[in-house]
Amino acid sequence: MCIRDRYQRRVHGGMYSEEITGLVIDLGSETTRGGYSGEDVPQVYIPSSVGVLEDPDNPMRKRYYVGDSTILVRRDHMDIVESIRGGAIVDKEAAFHLLQGIFVDHLRLPSKPQYPLLMSEPGKHSQEHRQRLGELVFEQLEVPSFFTVKSPVLACFASGRSTALVLDSGATTTIAAPVHDGYVLQKSLNKHDIGGDTVIERLRAHVEKRLEKPIVPPYEVTVSVDSNMNRTYETVSYPHTHPRYATYARKLVLKDMKETICKVAENPAEIPRDEKVEYVLPDGKTLPFDDSRYQVSECLFTSTMEGPDPAAFKGIHHMVLDAINKADLDLRKELLSSIVVTGGNTLLPGFIDRLQRKLCEIAPQNAKVKIISYPTPIERKFATWIGGSILASLGSFQSLWIPKAEYEESGAFILEKKCP
Repeated sequence: MCIRDRYQRRVHGGMYSEEITGLVIDLGSETTRGGYSGEDVPQVYIPSSVGVLEDPDNPMRKRYYVGDSTILVRRDHMDIVESIRGGAIVDKEAAFHLLQGIFVDHLRLPSKPQYPLLMSEPGKHSQEHRQRLGELVFEQLEVPSFFTVKSPVLACFASGRSTALVLDSGATTTIAAPVHDGYVLQKSLNKHDIGGDTVIERLRAHVEKRLEKPIVPPYEVTVSVDSNMNRTYETVSYPHTHPRYATYARKLVLKDMKETICKVAENPAEIPRDEKVEYVLPDGKTLPFDDSRYQVSECLFTSTMEGPDPAAFKGIHHMVLDAINKADLDLRKELLSSIVVTGGNTLLPGFIDRLQRKLCEIAPQNAKVKIISYPTPIERKFATWIGGSILASLGSFQSLWIPKAEYEESGAFILEKKCP
């Protein structure tokens, strides 16, 4: 059964449009997903950061590079700029080129798309973010109509539910958001700046301590193969490489290392000490790992601060329970038995088992704790986008689009008024 059918049967019982009714964009700190409504998976999955190269003769003129195929090509003086952080726009110009690249280069659409656009936004937004969003989509991209929905709500819809506790752990942030009847309970939402990048930073410190130097990025390595299939690695220096590009290239190696070898221990007291794996670095050197492959992810389930500060991070499991306990008493039982887990950081092997174990330890006695993780990694990774795809293809949703003319008449206030 496809994702659409599963949601159709559980929630709405039908009313889907088979035609393309809109475009769906899910903005993330590390990657952005895009595609057509009604599809099961996004057609576009690219970095949210963009390459920027200034014209040496005119610094006001810049060239932007969007997508893996262009960013991974090293160019002298090319900078790497974050367009999105924590689901919010931090560089409007970079975000414009990111979205335009998705429409034109990846979806093969005109620079001014003729389809309505649905975009995700953080569980707790700011008026400044909404204003930037309105200016970007209506004034720069000139979309005909638009709507924005909070990421936890879309992840909830993707699971076939309208009420759940959504745990979304991405690259830069982790949030625990209670959703009730399709609305995020703002006063109960918990958010901490901890996620995949936190694990990567701990991994970087461990690797550089072992190597006694930074990782050699792939663009500095050339590989030759002789007639006996023996490989020879040579390091080449590029002095005009922008420092942020070098950092970005090294981070990609660490991200692959994290996804390839790192795990979460179900019980930290029982981490296997004799389990050893090796990772081959871009320069051909082999880096061995033992229990350190488990240790770098312990930051997700342990406190980062000492003292009684209630706002301090005490572990993802405490984030979940604290968010549930902030909700109304009559909702807590349902939320505890409907914990939807999403986000690329939750794909670490052992994450779900550890979360289940820790929640059972701190939950009220005899309480039923049920974690809902999607059947496939693809669904867990793309849950927010999938929820948007489902929502934008519902016939009952089509009357909710905000036309460009209405934005021009009312300004960004119309987004606050119509988008919950």
